[in-house]
Amino acid sequence: MKKAFTMIELVFVIVIVGIISAMIAPNFQGNSLRQAADQVISHIRYTQHLAMMDNKFDPNDTTWFKERWQLFFSKTTSGSNNLWTYSIFSDNNHDGNPNEVELASNPLDSTKRLTGGYSGTVEYDEPEATKKCYWVKNMEY
Repeated sequence: MKKAFTMIELVFVIVIVGIISAMIAPNFQGNSLRQAADQVISHIRYTQHLAMMDNKFDPNDTTWFKERWQLFFSKTTSGSNNLWTYSIFSDNNHDGNPNEVELASNPLDSTKRLTGGYSGTVEYDEPEATKKCYWVKNMEY
């Protein structure tokens, strides 16, 4: 006679594996803080890429470094519940604040700018804003 598992033994094993997987599955849900951190890291790398591709160095201009690509963190003022947001821009006019022309384009959607909203430029609730350029809600420093 051959040695084999009976049908009832196989059903029990499948039920036990199902119970264990049901207990473990909630641990695989996304962590919003981790997702936000990954997004910021990705945008930092994209800013580095822009800086490497767009060489702004001019030995005859002592303020060449002000035009470098940078991340600018700020709190939004409208439509976002006072979130921390950031913008990626090249400061061509040397005033320290991004304007609509200086903002980087979103490589995934060319109709959007890489900003979560900045007062006076592209607000959080405008269609040009990239909603993923935000920090964590109600973060206090």
